[in-house]
Amino acid sequence: MDFSKAAKSIPKEVPKQSDKPVPKRSKSTSPHRNQVINPIPWVESGGTVAAMYKKYREEAIEHAQLRNRCFQASTEAYIRGDGKAAKDLSRQGRWHNERMSELHAAAAENIFALRNSNIAGLPFGVMDLHGLHVKEALSIVERSIKRKSDQPIYLITGTGMASQVFSFVFMN
Repeated sequence: MDFSKAAKSIPKEVPKQSDKPVPKRSKSTSPHRNQVINPIPWVESGGTVAAMYKKYREEAIEHAQLRNRCFQASTEAYIRGDGKAAKDLSRQGRWHNERMSELHAAAAENIFALRNSNIAGLPFGVMDLHGLHVKEALSIVERSIKRKSDQPIYLITGTGMASQVFSFVFMN
């Protein structure tokens, strides 16, 4: 099962979290398989993430606004019967949309790299996903699962504007 399917199959009800540490596993040859990460460290969020988000996503947001203006003007041109202007404005809107997507992808990589650098001090196998959009986080987690298929991965997430509150354990 891939990660996106696993995430979609999560029950809406959040199970009560136990205060007990994750138990050690046995019968493993991986040096990290029996490692218990307890406690997972607290990571700065809030203002720290907001500033980083703004810094890396500001240009992408500007292109999104320009895209919206172009598409709106294209619609208005089409309604008034100016097909040439509508086509040109639509083309400009698509260009701004492509640029926005490229900039968001670069921002996601930069934010993830900074949040998960050695400077951040996170233990092995812990990934901080603060500042990422859901699709970006899913893509990064899927890549990590493929690289570290026999090792546990602990995810630190936030609850953003469009987030649902849920908790789950993903095991390969």
